[in-house]
Amino acid sequence: MTYIIKKAALDQRVAAMLDVPVEGVACITSAFLREARDELVELNTVVFDGMGVLTMSVRAGKTDNLHPTPTTSVTATSEKKYHVTFKKTAPFRQALRRRYRDVVVEKNMDKLGVDETGSENEKKASEGCPKCGSKVERHGNVLACPKCGTEPFEATKTT
Repeated sequence: MTYIIKKAALDQRVAAMLDVPVEGVACITSAFLREARDELVELNTVVFDGMGVLTMSVRAGKTDNLHPTPTTSVTATSEKKYHVTFKKTAPFRQALRRRYRDVVVEKNMDKLGVDETGSENEKKASEGCPKCGSKVERHGNVLACPKCGTEPFEATKTT
């Protein structure tokens, strides 16, 4: 389960780590975030080393209703939309992989190819599906049965 961590809680953690007053840390992080926001407003890219890259993009499209607070809305019309994208840096991706080692690697998976020989396929297509007898469909050089897929035409495994 994920939860929301607020800036104030992060300020307290950092202040405890550095053994400095929370107010000092809060002032520094507020200034830091304000500067990052101002750079994004100017459509500049902001790079947080070890974390990621924030990039602004301007796209066409209307924005009609803005919600400055949950209870009030303001009607404004804009012909542009401003999007922020976040791209993780390598250290962040590595930290995620270390934390969540939930990747499952399939072993002993046989990949059998589809027989794509031309004249052989013509003969097979005219005879229909070897399994169910349905009319065979052609996808480029690959034959496929609408019911069985490409399996009836895959090369047999030789061991």
